[in-house]
Amino acid sequence: MPFFNLTSRGGGTGVIGGRSRGVKSFLLRQVITRGYLVGGYINSQPWTNVNYIQHSTDSAVDQGNLISSAGGYIGSSHNANRHFVWNTGGMGGYSTASSYNMRTNVNTGDFSMPQTYDDSEGMQSSDPVTGFGMMAYVFGNSTTISKFNLATEGFAGTIGSSALNDSNAGHHYGENYGYVWNGSGTTTKFTYATEAQSGVASAANHHQQKGHSSKIGFGWAGNEGSYNGGNAFRKWNYATDSVVSNHSKPIANSGEENLDMGQAHAYMLGMFDGAQNNRAWRWNYSTDSGFEGSSTMQPRGSGISGRSSGACAWRD
Repeated sequence: MPFFNLTSRGGGTGVIGGRSRGVKSFLLRQVITRGYLVGGYINSQPWTNVNYIQHSTDSAVDQGNLISSAGGYIGSSHNANRHFVWNTGGMGGYSTASSYNMRTNVNTGDFSMPQTYDDSEGMQSSDPVTGFGMMAYVFGNSTTISKFNLATEGFAGTIGSSALNDSNAGHHYGENYGYVWNGSGTTTKFTYATEAQSGVASAANHHQQKGHSSKIGFGWAGNEGSYNGGNAFRKWNYATDSVVSNHSKPIANSGEENLDMGQAHAYMLGMFDGAQNNRAWRWNYSTDSGFEGSSTMQPRGSGISGRSSGACAWRD
């Protein structure tokens, strides 16, 4: 899928369309260098811990307990600085949101959501110039989608009649569209510009087969399995709303994965393979393949021996 740099249209320094502040491709508006993992659980014990993964070195770094309310089966969204974590407070079924600053590694408090969410996901549109998050859409309530303005950092209402029709969700997303699926793999396409929902082919097998998003026009999500048992990805084309190929996961028998997004590659940081764990992989977009990382790549934290069903964010 081509990306066009619109820097040739008139204007000088400081003018959108000029060479200093031209509209760059989706790939290059924000160059991702670091991914973040928050929360997750083992044996019904959820965490408040945060780790980041440095994309240039494949190395995870523990940031300590940065959110006020622990969460397993959580979702999240983020802008350039803050990571907003949906339905924290325990193991699903909450209306509390938690947050922290990815630049300063400081807890920035809890606040209330408009609805109670169970196993949520947050997909988001991005600013067409900066690439930073603009509007987030929170799924994981059987009837309602919540809108969160990432610029003003506050909820901006709800969208009723969620086509997901389920309180559990998996997802991945690109520049103009997001895709969310339920426990049977039934998939809804969400168009940011119109906030319209439409049914498409199945992008994944189960809501606990989570998705890798990308900036290159494709997403990857579990081809089979449920809470675990996933051995392969479905590669989804955002331009054609279809599965184009299947590829082996770097770790077989996986589910409940915590997946970030990157420029050329992405990471999985903790999942469920029959037990919650801290295993990790790197996924290379261009080759549709990856590898399991050593202990250096694995998320860590005092007393945390596993963390599936957490939530991820990323920053430049």
